[in-house]
Amino acid sequence: MTSSFLAGPDATDPSAVNPLGSEPLVGNPNDRKDETILGSPSIHDQVGSNPLPPGETPVALPNYNFGPATAPLGPIGEIAATSAIASEKPPISNYDSGGGGGGLLVTGLPAALLGTAGVVPFDGRTGAAAGIVAGNPEATGIAPVAAALVSTVATEAQPTVPPAEIVNQAPSISITEAPPEAVVSNDQLRANPSIGLSPGTVAELGLEGASYAGLASTQGIITISDPDGIEDISSVTIAGKVFTVGQLGSINPADPFYQIPLEPGDGDSSQEGTLILTGFNSSTGIISYTFILNSPVNNATQGNPNINGNDAAIPFNVSVIDSAGNGATANGGILIIDAEPYVQASQANLGKLVLDETRPLGSDSASQGGVSEPPAGLAVASINLANLFDVDNSTPGVQTGYGADGPGSNSYALALVSNNISSGLYALQTGDNSTSDGDGYGQGAQILLNQIGNTITGSAEGINYFTITIDTSNGIITFNQLQAIWHPIPGNSFDEEATLLLGNPADLQIVQTVIDADGDSKSVAVNLGAGFFSIQDDGPTAHLDITTANLPI
Repeated sequence: MTSSFLAGPDATDPSAVNPLGSEPLVGNPNDRKDETILGSPSIHDQVGSNPLPPGETPVALPNYNFGPATAPLGPIGEIAATSAIASEKPPISNYDSGGGGGGLLVTGLPAALLGTAGVVPFDGRTGAAAGIVAGNPEATGIAPVAAALVSTVATEAQPTVPPAEIVNQAPSISITEAPPEAVVSNDQLRANPSIGLSPGTVAELGLEGASYAGLASTQGIITISDPDGIEDISSVTIAGKVFTVGQLGSINPADPFYQIPLEPGDGDSSQEGTLILTGFNSSTGIISYTFILNSPVNNATQGNPNINGNDAAIPFNVSVIDSAGNGATANGGILIIDAEPYVQASQANLGKLVLDETRPLGSDSASQGGVSEPPAGLAVASINLANLFDVDNSTPGVQTGYGADGPGSNSYALALVSNNISSGLYALQTGDNSTSDGDGYGQGAQILLNQIGNTITGSAEGINYFTITIDTSNGIITFNQLQAIWHPIPGNSFDEEATLLLGNPADLQIVQTVIDADGDSKSVAVNLGAGFFSIQDDGPTAHLDITTANLPI
């Protein structure tokens, strides 16, 4: 004989509908079947008379085989069936095998019916389940309904809850970012090398020597992380080179494997810098690196948006991929401040360039005081002013500061602020032997300066009195007198100097321009407009010829 237990309805739910009538399933809350299984033998009783206390440990009834004692019931309103054989046992239809509250033991269920699963409705009657079992007229007090079904197993299994799906989460990566443009200039760094550069920034000035060496390197970090653990990361790519986490854990900065060449794309064959991995902390995911600048960038390169006249950027990417193929990327880079030439000039060492009107050369007579002053009749004189622009006075020879980019060109020029500049020198007016005209003896019109190319000419009233020229390649200046000029002091001050004196000494300059290999230019000037060019006066000579003759007596 098979036996089954029909669980009672949820009588506390007024919305439940009686399948056998129109009235709701209402009644005493005790009508609700306790959601446990077989009760303790000590509390087994007549149908519906003693509810099973909540939490009672399920056990099997004595003398009856109901199958597994721990087979759970289904939800309220379902039937639980057992295939226990009780053919040799007394009828148990008077007992509630699961405790009171609306359950009913139904006997005589045909085995064929137990092979179909389903839910049995209830009519809500106290102490009795409306377990409508097709083909089972032996179910005491239960009206047969053709469509009733029972569970397919001795005790209904709880629904299987699948384990939560484990989702591999994506890793992340970040890197020290360089500024988009330089915040300090080459000149500022040259004046004060201790100025701190932004992370990711170096300066070509650092290639010029020990005083600036710290400017040629910078440090940064790359940080990798993964919610699934660092060990879930399969590879890290840095500037195009792929590393495993194991390789990162064995970083040796001296090993070329951990040295990555970086090139800004300036069209030359040199490798401008090297990114060196210096360490990895697997706990924090931090990869440390140092960038070292090896050579200057050609900032004259055209068509590269990362290079301009002030700086150059070397962009590179870093990326990470985990075991599931998830990835992340970050953009990094190095900013390189362009080097520039450096120049300096010494105004204090200028000296002067003097001519002498006495002709012919060497015929200069003594001035007042009895001494003839040089240059003793010199009409043309030259001087090399390149030594005024020596950037390294401690080393013999003229040193030019091209900077880290290397030599480009070096040139010199005369610079007159404008044309028709008053020189402070005057033409000589012959026949003027009076001061009544408001000027001195022989004083003519003021000589004006005008520049064409590399020649400055002093002229008055259409007459050229002198020229000043320069050799642009070496800084040699030549002063050439063409006509005698007026000297203001009368008398026998034969070596008196008349000096070119402009209203502003900077109105006439010699300028040095230095251009480095990638076109950066620097200029510096020395003023020539006050006291550098002078012309000594000439004095007359007296000669008396004495002739003797016999005079008549």
